[in-house]
Amino acid sequence: MSLTPETFQTELFARLGRDYRLRWSQTNRSWCIEQQIGRAVWELPSDGNTHPDTLLRAQEGFILVCEVQARPFVVCEDCGGQIKVPELTIGETWCQACWQAGLRPIRKTLGYIPLSELLLRRLEQTSIKRHGTWQREMETRNRLLQESLDRDDSNEMDAIVGDYFNRCLDIPQVGYGGIITRKNTLS
Repeated sequence: MSLTPETFQTELFARLGRDYRLRWSQTNRSWCIEQQIGRAVWELPSDGNTHPDTLLRAQEGFILVCEVQARPFVVCEDCGGQIKVPELTIGETWCQACWQAGLRPIRKTLGYIPLSELLLRRLEQTSIKRHGTWQREMETRNRLLQESLDRDDSNEMDAIVGDYFNRCLDIPQVGYGGIITRKNTLS
């Protein structure tokens, strides 16, 4: 079920924090989900991109996380026809009208996921700021790594003690036939 932009923005704030925003792009006619990564920058982007949305994001210190089309189709840049976009997934698509006319259509990888609970869950899964989830995961990984390193040290010490125990206490090592197999010297 689709959410209204206001409801989606409220849920976005609640789940991912205030550094995310939902903005309508008049140029692309789509919803832009953006994340603030810094302060406002008043210089042009270094790649020379002068697209209005790119400039606005750069001026306000945001980056594009994803763009959500308002409808499950886009307009073909060559013929102006509608290109159906795969719904609730991402897939490759192209203009059928251009293909049937014998033109070589441009293939694009697109997907239509409306402003919905599904999109919010996907953003939560891919965000590194998942309300402490990332922090807990890293602490768990670090704890398990430390426990593994401690076990390695303990096992190494056990092996050293096992190898040198008889030598340290000058206990002779005897083989099957009662023959001393090694003289116990530490050198």
